[in-house]
Amino acid sequence: MGLEGYSPGHLTLVRFLAASIGFVLYAAVARLRLPPIREWSRFALAGLFGVTIYHTALNWGQTTVPAGIASVIIGTAPVFASILSHWFYGERLTSRRWAGFGLSLLGIGIMGLGGEPGSGFLFGVASVSLAAVCGAAHFVIMKGLVDRYHPVHAMAVATWMGTLPLLVFAPGLAAAVRQAPLESTLAGIYIGLFPAGIAYAAWAIALARLPVSRASAFMYLVPPLAAGWGWLWANEVPTWRGIVGGLVALAGVAVVQLRSGAAPERVQAPGGPPVSGDPSPAGQPAARTQSPG
Repeated sequence: MGLEGYSPGHLTLVRFLAASIGFVLYAAVARLRLPPIREWSRFALAGLFGVTIYHTALNWGQTTVPAGIASVIIGTAPVFASILSHWFYGERLTSRRWAGFGLSLLGIGIMGLGGEPGSGFLFGVASVSLAAVCGAAHFVIMKGLVDRYHPVHAMAVATWMGTLPLLVFAPGLAAAVRQAPLESTLAGIYIGLFPAGIAYAAWAIALARLPVSRASAFMYLVPPLAAGWGWLWANEVPTWRGIVGGLVALAGVAVVQLRSGAAPERVQAPGGPPVSGDPSPAGQPAARTQSPG
C-alpha cells in the first residue's frame, strides 16, 4: 500500500523516520546513553546493512518482482546468516539444522512458484538478493552487539545509524507527503512503528538469547504468516500451493528449533570471550551493560 503513493526511497525514509522517533521516545523513558565512540563503527555497520541497504533494496526490488518470488529470495537470508555465524562465531551447524533450512526453503519455493516475470524483473531479483545478503550480515553484526549491550538499546542505536544515510532521499519528501494518499502515509508510519520498531526490538531480544542460526530460522515464518494475514485482511484467498508450501516451511522451522542432547553452541562475540548461544551456563542471562555507554 505504501508503494502506491511513494517511491521506494521515500517510503523507506518515511518508515524509518517513524521507527527512529519511536526509539527516541523509548530512549527518553529508558534513559538510554549513546555508546562510546569506539563502538560507533559497529552500530553504523549494523544499521547500514539492516536498515539502509536492506530496506531500500527490498522496496526497489518489490516494484518489479512478485511477492511470492521476493519471499523465496528473502528466504535465503537465514542460510547466509548461518554460514556467516559459523565463520565469525563458530556456531555449530548440525545436519539436522541444514535439513530444516532445506525444508523451509522448499516450502517457500513452493509458495513462490508461478510468478510472472515482468519488465525490470532481473534488476528486481538482484535488488532483493542484495537485501537477503545484507539482512544476513545485519543478524551477525547485531549478535556481537546484543551479547554486550541491552538488546533494545542496541537496536535503537543501530536504527538511528541506519536512518541517517536514508536522508539522501529527503529531497522531494515534503511534496510526496502532500501528494500521497493518506492511506499510503499511514501505511508508511505503521510499518515504521510496528514491523520496524517493535519487531526489530523483539528480534534483538531473541537474538540475545539464541544463536544466529536458530533465531534467523524464524524468518521462514514470514511468508506463510503474510499469506495468512492477506487472507484475513485483504481477502487474498491462498492457493493450495500456498497452503502446502506454508506447512512445509513451518515444518522446517520446527526441525531447526528442535533441541538435541548436545551441549549448547558456543559463540565468540567480537572483542569478548565466548558466550553460550543460549543463556549463560548457570542458567542466568549473560552479563551485559545496562545500555550502550
